[in-house]
Amino acid sequence: IKTTHKLIHELILGADTGLIGGQNNISLNFTNKERVTANVKAEVIADEGIEFTKIPKEFKKINDGRYAAELEITKLAGNLSLNITKGYFFGFRGTKVGTSYIRGLVTYSTKNYGERVLSELKEGITFTDKSLIVRSNFEDLEFESNQARTLKIWLQNLDAELVIKNVFIKLNGGGVVELPDIFIKEFKPQEQRRIIDVDFFAPYFQC
Repeated sequence: IKTTHKLIHELILGADTGLIGGQNNISLNFTNKERVTANVKAEVIADEGIEFTKIPKEFKKINDGRYAAELEITKLAGNLSLNITKGYFFGFRGTKVGTSYIRGLVTYSTKNYGERVLSELKEGITFTDKSLIVRSNFEDLEFESNQARTLKIWLQNLDAELVIKNVFIKLNGGGVVELPDIFIKEFKPQEQRRIIDVDFFAPYFQC
């Protein structure tokens, strides 16, 4: 026999895509269909690529990406049959390109029975980056067969406030020069870094 819990819980996401550093929000909502108060223990957990910027006052910090609360989801006095939804709103921004997740863990009890574990909630947000710019001197180079040239590539964080983390750059030399993939743990605001400085010989061009 499958039992349906009378405390309904859900995560409502503001937008499932966004830019690195852009503001977004998510709410953890409860609807109490019990006829008595539901005593709720809730945790909201974000992946490393998400930074919370606003936390409901009921939630206390466990670590940078984890907050917990003990809540009472009450009924309306004089009308126990009326189901009221209560929401707790979190603000956040992305710090890592790709898809990151926010999860909700919930248990609850009432005066009539002990703690029950509800299903885990999970919402994904895909972040793209418009703050990073790649520059090179490739277009300025004049190629003559078998002549030595130097290729330089720079990466710059254009954002004045945001620290961008875990940047992976896949480079393709177009058959002219071998280039490695690059991983950078952290880019400070407005930081510029030369990521490639390599000498090579222009290939032989057959006319």
